[in-house]
Amino acid sequence: MEVAGSFEQLQSLSPALQAARDRGVVVRASVYIDQGDEPPAAFDPSGVLSELRVCTIPGPFLVVIDRNRTCFGPNTRSDEDYGVLVYDRILPFVFHWFFLTCLWNLYPTVYLDAEDQFTYVTIEEFIRDIVPLWESGFELGATVEGVDLPDGGETTVEGSVADISFYGDERPPSRLALSDLGAYKNLTLDTGDETAVVGGWGAVFEDMEIRTITLERIDIGETPFTHERRD
Repeated sequence: MEVAGSFEQLQSLSPALQAARDRGVVVRASVYIDQGDEPPAAFDPSGVLSELRVCTIPGPFLVVIDRNRTCFGPNTRSDEDYGVLVYDRILPFVFHWFFLTCLWNLYPTVYLDAEDQFTYVTIEEFIRDIVPLWESGFELGATVEGVDLPDGGETTVEGSVADISFYGDERPPSRLALSDLGAYKNLTLDTGDETAVVGGWGAVFEDMEIRTITLERIDIGETPFTHERRD
């Protein structure tokens, strides 16, 4: 679940968000503040949010749930009061990228639940963060929870990152931005018995589509510098 709103709006949603957290849902929230604002005394993100960031530009009220539901409404910057409810698999993806690039990625984290410290809900953020380690030869263990694309059922895969592929990966290594991963991207996990190709939101050709991916371990391997890049 991705949420953006004022402190008051997040506070009003706290019972529902806490119930979601109790069910194991990852809840990421961006709160709009003016410089120098302090949260209300009653506001407590623990047990309610996985991560909280602060956004200093006022924006809309936004909720994206389970990749198929979106609630959107302007807060203060519209001449008309209105709200939009979307039940769909396509349009929430657009709102998700708005949240990710405009309301989330640019801003600092002010609260992080330790249980979700290394859990990602987007493959783009995971690849962006681990590519420097991968390029240096570290062995990376991960657990992916998601959907098995051939049969549509839920599945979990654990293994080591065996390959990372994205548009432009033939270029010399550099610090990736989310915009560098806006086209196709996937990663391959080696489970020891087989390999599984994992894609992000809307995956079609991969073995599974992620819901969450957790970085479980970072091992040195032979040396930090012996990993061979693909030609």
